[in-house]
Amino acid sequence: MAIAKFGEGIGLYQKNEALCAKDEDLMTKVAQLYTNRALSWHQLDNQADVIKDCSYVLKEIDAKNPKALFRRAHAYTAKERHFEAAQDLELLVKVEPSNKQAKQNLIEAKTKAQEQADAPQPKI
Repeated sequence: MAIAKFGEGIGLYQKNEALCAKDEDLMTKVAQLYTNRALSWHQLDNQADVIKDCSYVLKEIDAKNPKALFRRAHAYTAKERHFEAAQDLELLVKVEPSNKQAKQNLIEAKTKAQEQADAPQPKI
């Protein structure tokens, strides 16, 4: 299964993190491992792990990684966290201004985030 192979690659990275950090090409490959594993998690409807893998890439490797932003936004949307999805999509549109899908998803996320904000809150 593909997810196991991505996990193997990530395991190798984690064992050799200090060496990898010094090599830009290796770190690009590491980001690809995490974002590809995130896609596998998404296909398994495991949005929490999609968010973890993409957040790792964005925090530790590349704060503007388009795949990580796009995949995490989709995971946030699946979990109905529309405000966070909109934040990722806004950055993605800045990084890739010609990305039509990101622009469309941003409009939808903002609309749903506003609907959530306007919805009456349950009384406790």
